[in-house]
Amino acid sequence: MELSLQLLLLSMLVLRVGCDGVPGSNKDLDKCGVCGGDNSTCHIISGIYTRSGLPYGYNKVTHIPRGACNINITEIHPTNNFLAIRQHRGSYILNGHWSLSSSKEVDGAGTTFKYHRPLGSDTGEAARESIIALGPINASLDVMVLKQVINRGIVYSYTIPTETKHHHGNKHRANNKDRFV
Repeated sequence: MELSLQLLLLSMLVLRVGCDGVPGSNKDLDKCGVCGGDNSTCHIISGIYTRSGLPYGYNKVTHIPRGACNINITEIHPTNNFLAIRQHRGSYILNGHWSLSSSKEVDGAGTTFKYHRPLGSDTGEAARESIIALGPINASLDVMVLKQVINRGIVYSYTIPTETKHHHGNKHRANNKDRFV
């Protein structure tokens, strides 16, 4: 092999490949999933669920609309509560009907959810759980908490396209009032 061809192949192995597939490109996916984007085609929706005095059992934390991406749900402090995901008013994808899991990946709503419950939580120690998914999801979801002890806070965030259609077919622009549910 010629030296110049070897150098070219070596440089391609060393160069970072951007999201556009070009060696040496610095392009990354933005939070909206656009290669080289500027985060202008979506809105970040986030909130903190701190309601205390919840009844024992499943309680709704928030609703995540169809089409959402970059989903992150995390307990702020360790508890013996469990995070759960359910299709909007439907069946559970994770931790439903008192059937509880340790850390795992589970497919549902067109994406893979990565559920993390630290080791030691199986022995009764409090654990700080998290659920993440890239999306987009193809069905609306409810984030639930299975309350066993006092809620110490759950933070959630996801992105939605700047213009999305709700289940009533009406176009809706995300705005600041949508950021905290």
